[in-house]
Amino acid sequence: MDSVFGLFKIGIGPSSSHTVGPMKIAREFVQFSREKGFLSDCSSIKVEFFGSLGATGVGHGSDKAVVLGLMGFKPEDIDMSSAKIRFNDVLEHKKINLLEIKRIYFDFSKDFILHANKFLEFHPNGIKLYMYDKNAICLISKTYYSIGGGAILDEDDIGKDASEIELNFPYPFNS
Repeated sequence: MDSVFGLFKIGIGPSSSHTVGPMKIAREFVQFSREKGFLSDCSSIKVEFFGSLGATGVGHGSDKAVVLGLMGFKPEDIDMSSAKIRFNDVLEHKKINLLEIKRIYFDFSKDFILHANKFLEFHPNGIKLYMYDKNAICLISKTYYSIGGGAILDEDDIGKDASEIELNFPYPFNS
């Protein structure tokens, strides 16, 4: 733990590992895809939950968290009453507006996959995200982990020294 912000999280519940982390992961994936130039060619997205997330993701609200994260919402400033409406709109119309700038087809029953009995090597809370073009060719895929308390790692962070991983806290501290 690096600060008091490691203890207290603002976000949707009941478990920050199952909601705050997955929401941050989904948002980071879409932002990363935008930075790399893939978002403009995106026609569909697929999300896979593994291990603990795959087993309890729907019951703990991980599914909602990921959908809201794909839309660009952050756990610390989401309005839950409008979020519920937005999530239900995605289910009903099978469309999602990525980062509020790119509207694509998203069939929750097919594009959101739970693997309750499959685990990724690094951590039991694994998420894989895929972005496809109009010809169903994968533009980008990344694996992330929700490692507890809302903290996340992507596949590129594994094996790095802790000092190499960027942590963002709202206020500086030194003791």
